[in-house]
Amino acid sequence: MLMHLPILVNLSKTKIWLCLLLLDYGKNLKGNIVARQSPPAFSELYALLSDHDFLVRKPESIPPTQAFTAVTNSRDQQPASDPQPNPTLQALQQLLAHLNLQPTPTQPPSQAFYTNRSGYNRGRGQNNHNNRRGRGSYNNSNNNSRNPPNNGNNRNPFPWASTQTTVYGTCNRCGIGHIPSQCPNRDPTTIRGRSPSANYSDVHSQSSTPWRPDTGATNHVAPDLSTFDYSEPYFGGDNLRVGDGKPLPILHIGSTRYYSPNKTFSLKNILHVPQIKQNLLSVQQFCHDNNVFFEFHSTFFSVKDKSTRTTLLTGPSNDGLYTFCLPRIQDVPKVAFSTARASSKTWHQRLGHPHHQLLKSMFSKFCLPVSDKHSSFACDSCCVGKSSKLSLPLSDYHSSHVLDLVICDVWGPASVTSFDGHNYFLLCVDHYSKFMWFFPLKLKSDVFETFKQFITMAERQFQTKLKSVQTDWGGEFRRLSPLFLERGIIHRLSCPHTSEQNGVVERRHRHVVETGLTLLAQSHVPQRFWDFAFGTAVYLINRMPSRSNSRVSPFEQLFRYQPDFSFLRVFGCQCYPHLRAYNSHKLDFRSIPCVFLGYSTLHHGYRCFDPKTNRLYVARHVRFHEHVFPFQPSPRASPPSPIPTSPYYSSYPTSHTVPSAPSNSPTSFPLPESPTNSPSPNQPTTPTGPTSAPDSTSSTSPNQPTSAPSASPIPTPPPPPPIRTRPPNLRPNPKKTNRYNPSANTSYISPPTEPTSFSVANKDPHWRQAMADEYSALVRNGTWSLVPRSPNTNVVDCKWVYKMKQDQTGAITRYKARLVAKGFRQQPGVDYHDTFSPVIKATTIRTVLSIAVTKGWPLRQLDVQNAFLHGDLKETVYLQQPPGFVDPMRPDHVCLLHKSLYGLKQAPRAWFHRLSSVLRSLGFRGSKTDPSLFIYSSGKTLLYMLVYVDDIILTGNDSAAIDTIVRRLSHTFALQDLGKLSYFLGIEIVYRDRDIVLSQKKYILDLLHRANMSLAKPVPSPMTTSSNLSLSDSPPHDNPVQYRQMVGALQYVTLSRPDLAFAVNKVCQFMQAPTTNHWSAVKRILRYLQGTINHGLLLRHDSGSLLHAYTDAQLTAFSDADWAGCPDDRRSTGGFAIYLGRNLVSWAARKQKTVSRSSTESEYKALADTVAELTWLETLLRELCFPVKIAPTLWCDNLGATYLSANPVFHARTKHVEVDFHFVREKVAQRKLHVQFISTHDQIADVFTKALPSQRFLLLRSKLQVEPRP
Repeated sequence: MLMHLPILVNLSKTKIWLCLLLLDYGKNLKGNIVARQSPPAFSELYALLSDHDFLVRKPESIPPTQAFTAVTNSRDQQPASDPQPNPTLQALQQLLAHLNLQPTPTQPPSQAFYTNRSGYNRGRGQNNHNNRRGRGSYNNSNNNSRNPPNNGNNRNPFPWASTQTTVYGTCNRCGIGHIPSQCPNRDPTTIRGRSPSANYSDVHSQSSTPWRPDTGATNHVAPDLSTFDYSEPYFGGDNLRVGDGKPLPILHIGSTRYYSPNKTFSLKNILHVPQIKQNLLSVQQFCHDNNVFFEFHSTFFSVKDKSTRTTLLTGPSNDGLYTFCLPRIQDVPKVAFSTARASSKTWHQRLGHPHHQLLKSMFSKFCLPVSDKHSSFACDSCCVGKSSKLSLPLSDYHSSHVLDLVICDVWGPASVTSFDGHNYFLLCVDHYSKFMWFFPLKLKSDVFETFKQFITMAERQFQTKLKSVQTDWGGEFRRLSPLFLERGIIHRLSCPHTSEQNGVVERRHRHVVETGLTLLAQSHVPQRFWDFAFGTAVYLINRMPSRSNSRVSPFEQLFRYQPDFSFLRVFGCQCYPHLRAYNSHKLDFRSIPCVFLGYSTLHHGYRCFDPKTNRLYVARHVRFHEHVFPFQPSPRASPPSPIPTSPYYSSYPTSHTVPSAPSNSPTSFPLPESPTNSPSPNQPTTPTGPTSAPDSTSSTSPNQPTSAPSASPIPTPPPPPPIRTRPPNLRPNPKKTNRYNPSANTSYISPPTEPTSFSVANKDPHWRQAMADEYSALVRNGTWSLVPRSPNTNVVDCKWVYKMKQDQTGAITRYKARLVAKGFRQQPGVDYHDTFSPVIKATTIRTVLSIAVTKGWPLRQLDVQNAFLHGDLKETVYLQQPPGFVDPMRPDHVCLLHKSLYGLKQAPRAWFHRLSSVLRSLGFRGSKTDPSLFIYSSGKTLLYMLVYVDDIILTGNDSAAIDTIVRRLSHTFALQDLGKLSYFLGIEIVYRDRDIVLSQKKYILDLLHRANMSLAKPVPSPMTTSSNLSLSDSPPHDNPVQYRQMVGALQYVTLSRPDLAFAVNKVCQFMQAPTTNHWSAVKRILRYLQGTINHGLLLRHDSGSLLHAYTDAQLTAFSDADWAGCPDDRRSTGGFAIYLGRNLVSWAARKQKTVSRSSTESEYKALADTVAELTWLETLLRELCFPVKIAPTLWCDNLGATYLSANPVFHARTKHVEVDFHFVREKVAQRKLHVQFISTHDQIADVFTKALPSQRFLLLRSKLQVEPRP
């Protein structure tokens, strides 16, 4: 059966298949090659193939068609030899199966027909652009099976052939060059489907992978993961988009290689898409990766080498698509090695521990004998010897709101200590907006207090809570863990020594430092000003568009409006601030040359540094020469050193004082000593609110000369009287720089400023909306009607006033615009008559709150919107139309007011009358002791209402009744129910279990900021015992307006701080002509507040015998006086403290109006004032339905005054106090008052009469119930 084996041993499988084709189908084919009566002999076919290959291989080779014609014609003319008998079809098939089992060497590329063990057959000849001359045909319907050539009508019997389908002869149906089975004119019923699979299987064809070249594909795409040699999961968010627009998910990405005798092809970046139906090969990517190009023809295509232009692959066009099959490289038969197969791990160790991908490729390329090629193993030696950082995936975390995540890190230490003594800086980055806050630090330990202050500031400004903080778990952040736990803040940590996990802030560090150093290099400013340069860099970066914010700047992302770039100037340039306020006489120069060092964080102005005096000015009115840099050395000078050594630059000031300045003038202060002259641990250098360009001009002429010492130096104006931070009788602070105050636990950062004019507010959408809301409310309320202007009529002007409503934390709750009449234009007797309107007394508030806390009653807070608009006017008042809302149809008309309006002199009175009438209709009655207190008493229901203009507190024993009152009031007024009482008249109500603390923390912070003492060192008491202030104890204070402003503000603090009563009363006595000593006393009070910001007045629930029964109350009072304590007029100072149960509700420190001739007399006058307050409180409690049935006890530490109150004898020594005597004596005689003696040591009122030593003061402060808030 294998009789022809000697002939076929050198014949490739492809030629054997061709022989089978010719033998089996020769009788059905017609054409040049088989145009005879009987099929050709096998030996003849073999000779014909050999001659054809010889012709095609010749240098002057002819086309394959002519070669076949020449060979067949020449063979037909030769005499016939003894042909060997033709083998049967079964014998050839067995021979082919036998040859497939043997390792056959690969045919050389120059051979016209060569064998590919993966089932690939290349076409004959090179540069073959004619697809009609190949042997065999394609069937790409199934790449894993072949059909036996036993059916002449089978459309594609040889799917493994690489040459194109060739038609021999013409069709017997239509006469066109194709076989009958492919004729389009045949009977449709005879068309068969594709051949069934699994009839015949080739050893290597199972691994052949059909690919369809696609010129529109950007990547290779495969549905089967087994097609890949290497793959890894795909974590990207992209999908594969197909022709109908449907997105298909990508699960893996990988690569593979395919074998060819001429070249090994690589397919990289293959996308694994299970939903795709066929393998798609990207033509562009295949050509790029393999240095080849495609040639597409109507019925076939070819792949050629770009350098040699030799054909490497060919494929047919079937059903309108180009297709070719590529055998995977691992399926190529391997050369047998004599060595035994080793494991993958053994080869890994033999080869010196290569990477697993390299090891895998060596298995395939060098056919290494490996027993477990695809197994995985772990190598401990590689883990120990090759450990390295892993690549981190891109973070998919996205913040949706500000303060969702804040990323923080500390930079430093700097190689050069800054001019302010800073060595580090803390950078906080908001993940949502990418906005940065910059805090220079002197020590790393300052991070704790600084970050606490940042949390307070951020939560207050943006009306939200900080949710997460990410740090590198440095030691400076570990102290913050208890704070985070207390506030419920998630603390995200990067792994130790893995700074890339904190990449956001690390990249910001680099950006800030590089920008800051660039600013220093550009301006030649010495490196000791690096904190100014870095702060300016943060200021600028926050205002630049960010790619991570979709080209929106962090500033705009955070504040929702664009920054003002007209404010910017070139860092380090020469500037001339307006300094006339510092001139000592009229002939002084109005300005001096300075260096621009950035933008102030506390003021709306520029930092201007005078290198001659080392003084920093903050000024609004500044002229700039932006091309002149004073620190730039002259061309003839030697190369500059990083830190100038000239005394002109390096001298430090010796003064430890800070010169004060008017609030409307530039402020100046020495750089190294003043805590307010530069960025500090408490002050970020990036303003967190809106800014507008100050009035400044810029001169950028390049002809401006560089700064240099003038031949005639400019006189420097002498500094104004200094603000001393230490008492004059103490020695100066030996430290060169101020240490950061660890007890100051809260910072102040300027909120967004409120506009002062309509033109400015109209640019902000928040204020535009606020004005529109206010105008709509005025129209709905029927506030006015437009009438023609009458001659000789007084028309009052109006303006818009803007206010940002804030809660107790300083967070902005509402933008409020209010239309205000300019009441100063009103004429008395014409536009208005009576103007008085009562407001609630502070003692009444504390008394009612004390009763409510003791009884456990709810405290409700209400706010009447547009309160003054509800008052009815009795006078005729005309008003101009509001700016921005002038009626275009009647621009000359004026508003005839029907309702009261803010700014009118009678508006408060009209509103109060309207509210009083409504409350009386609801069953309330007004108090006679305090008209702003309204009481509702019906049966067992008892309600109190405290009214301060439009702010209302409502409390009582019946919650349902409170709800009813609120609901009925809302029908009459635009009432806003604020819920539980928390912030009233600048006083914070902090709840501690069942107690409350009245605190003014926010107000104190604002006050310290206004005084530039946010970083002042605290003191234990508000006054020293050695300071006996008088009218002429020191030179006059240079800014009496500032003194009056500060003292007036301190008076408001005493509403909840009785420990300040005497000190504030003392400094109030010098309002007319304050001196420097008086100002020092005010500053000491502010320093005392700096250390007690969190303190407040405690009102206890368990107040002992406060309320013996439902309608009983007990009062206890302490009275004291300091006889002849004033050095100027020798008048005495009296004081008292009155307790309702254990709660302090009333106190006072007052200078008596007359001179007392003895201490008994001064004490008795103080008794009379205390009894008067007790009598008023008894009346108030009686109206509140809590009458005092037990006579109050009044404690006095003067025996003479105690005896005098009980002695009915009137003698000459008390003639001039006869009225006071009879007043007190009458109360005692009626047993409505008990006057008892108490030792001076236990006298609580002693704190209201004189300055006390610190230990004594702290003891009495605790008895006043002044304690830290929770």
